[in-house]
Amino acid sequence: AHVADEVREIVKAAYPGLFSVTRGKGTAYGWTEIHAKDQGAMYTPEQNAALKALGLMPGGNFCCMDYRDAREFVKRHKREQFRVVGAGA
Repeated sequence: AHVADEVREIVKAAYPGLFSVTRGKGTAYGWTEIHAKDQGAMYTPEQNAALKALGLMPGGNFCCMDYRDAREFVKRHKREQFRVVGAGA
């Protein structure tokens, strides 16, 4: 799976229906892009807070990560998920 697919799974599991997560196109290929569900719309305060809660730094209507940052995002969230699951054992 492409790293953008893994980012999509994390974002949609945490905040279903708020965002569209896609791979970049053309010269941005390899980047992961996170848009408001309504393409081109500005992030709502709820969406802005949601992205910040995930450890991202959103702009007004766009958030993106290069491949290295997206990989690190996925690793960090998998570690946190493991910690939460392992905490009950």
